[in-house]
This record gives sequence, structure tokens and C-alpha cells, in this order.
Amino acid sequence: MIHGHLPGLAPSRHRQLDPPVGQTACYRRFAAMEAASGDAHHTGAPALRLGLIVSTGKKLLHPGAGNIGALGIHMAGTPAYVFYGHHKCATMWLNTLCLAVCQRLGLRFDAVYNEDDFSRDLGAYAVQKKAHFIGYGNADIEYCRSLPSHRAFHIVRDPRDIVVSAYFSHLKSHSTGLWPELIAHRERLSALSLDEGLLEEIRFRGRSFAHMASWDYEQPHVLEVRFEEITGRSYETLLRIFEHLGLLQSQDYRFGSRLASVLREIRAWLRVRTGRDLPGLPRAGRLPPPDLLTLAWRHRFQAKAAGRAKGQEDTGSHYRKGKSGDWVDHFRPEHKALFKELYPGLVARLGYGSNDDW
Repeated sequence: MIHGHLPGLAPSRHRQLDPPVGQTACYRRFAAMEAASGDAHHTGAPALRLGLIVSTGKKLLHPGAGNIGALGIHMAGTPAYVFYGHHKCATMWLNTLCLAVCQRLGLRFDAVYNEDDFSRDLGAYAVQKKAHFIGYGNADIEYCRSLPSHRAFHIVRDPRDIVVSAYFSHLKSHSTGLWPELIAHRERLSALSLDEGLLEEIRFRGRSFAHMASWDYEQPHVLEVRFEEITGRSYETLLRIFEHLGLLQSQDYRFGSRLASVLREIRAWLRVRTGRDLPGLPRAGRLPPPDLLTLAWRHRFQAKAAGRAKGQEDTGSHYRKGKSGDWVDHFRPEHKALFKELYPGLVARLGYGSNDDW
């Protein structure tokens, strides 16, 4: 049984922090672009929130808080940065974004999804691959302890929304190429009604939910982030994440920085298209905030979903809806009862309620 909840993930009051120099103008520009595209997140509220939102709770730390050792690109052969995710928690999108950042900084990125990918020794795997940045898609805390000192961020999502998202993904869109076990599950779902299929998906979520329940939420080097923050306040949340990792520049975005950004774009393009590097270009340790927001804009939901706005559903797309709270429209009393029976206290533990009275 799962008891209690995590105070750092439960709703809490927030305080505003002034953005680092150079972030205010670029955040204003991208927030305005997002609003103009019909993708604004704060209806009924001020259109722009220029401060970085940082929880006053214990788990969401001010970026850079604490000294966990010297981190940086000099750590060749060891991961200085890690993204810890879980199934249906924007893992593919964040892996794509982290890879794009690494391509511009000259860092090596590697993605793994379960213990079979790294032979149950994540630390040794990272050294073997000489990876600077690891994306661990189905993070199990037991395999994270072998990593050397690093900075990381970890994503959680309302587990009831995970059930609904996973059901439609497993039924139609998720690839089975690297997950042959999904073939039999898809066949079962295809033979069931929507309500019966959701019950089957609730049962199928056991291993993933166990990972989320057993995760250590007290790690000072790991920034805890909600999926709903990523999808609801994507630009300011991404700035907070990459500043925590130590990968954002803090100086103003002057001509030299803009010129370096162009060279980084050329370097990334050459690597993707030819596998070659741009000779004579020094490796950059940090990315200007406008460059990060440019990447976020390129990979926004509408771009991935062929122009659909968030909330417009396409059950055949991997980017089905992009909306939080969808479980309310799908869970019937029998779904609630089975979820509470199999995963008592999970909703409260992850901070999405105070108890199982929902």
C-alpha cells in the first residue's frame, strides 16, 4: 500500500523570481507567439508571466541550489545530466528536445527505456557510451543509484491521465518495433470495448506505477516537475529545467551570442545530415535562453500534431490530445474502483489529491 503524499509535489504557494539577464525579452516574444498560435495557457489570467515559477516546497529547488560536485562538459565518459521520465509523460518530446540541445552544445545524448537497454547497470552503460546526457524513459530508482554525481530533472503526471493516454496509444499509435510485448496487449485492447479496454489498461500499468510510487523524491540534485507544467507553461518550465541543469547562459543576448547561435545551428545541421562536425568551432558549455525557446517552439504540440491545437483529439496520433484532466471524461465508477483497488494512495502520493476520495 502507498501512504501519504509528497509535499514538494502537492499544490503549494509559489514565489516569483526575476528571470536571469537576457531571458525576459525572449520569454515575452515566445509567449506572445504561443498566444497568437491559439496555444495560450493562461486564459482569464495575465497573458505573460515573466518570472520563473519556483516552488517554496522542498522538492522544487531554485536552479543551481546545492553543491553536488563539479558538473559540466569536461566530464567525458560520464553523464553530467539526466532526464528521468515515465511512460506517457512527454518522454518522446523531451528526449527530442534534449537531443537538440545536446547537438548545439556538442554533447553526446543517449536514450534508454528499461533495464534491458543498459544490462541493469546504468552507470557502466553511460561510461561505455561516453554519454554526457542520458534520457531514462521508464525510470526505476534502483538503477539510478549507480550513476556518478549529476544534475537531473524528473517528470510525473496524474496517473489517471496516464491510463487514458496509454490506452489510446497502445490501441493505435505506439510503435511495437522495440516493444514486442505490446503486440499481444494491443490485440487484447482491440477485442474490447472502450470501457473494458480502460480496465485492461489500468491492470497493465502496474510496473510503471510501481516505479513512480517508489521514486525517491528527496534528491536535492533532481528537479521535480509535473507533466502539467510542461504542457501548461512550457516555456517558463523549460527555462527552469535547463537553468537547474546549468545549461543556460545568464549574460545578455548580444551580437556575439547571436552569431554563436547561428554557428551552433550550422554545426547541428551538419551533424544530422553528414555526421561531421564544424572544424574550429569550440564546444559551448551553455545555451542562450532564446536558443532553447526556439527549439521549444519548433517542437511545440501543434508542430508535432500536424497543426491541431491542444484539446483537439486525434485518437490515431501519438500526440493525441495534449490536454490534462482527460480522465474525468473517461473514468466510470468501475474504473475508479479498480484503480483504487490496485493502486491505493498513488494519486495522493504524487500530489494529485489528498486521499482516494475522488
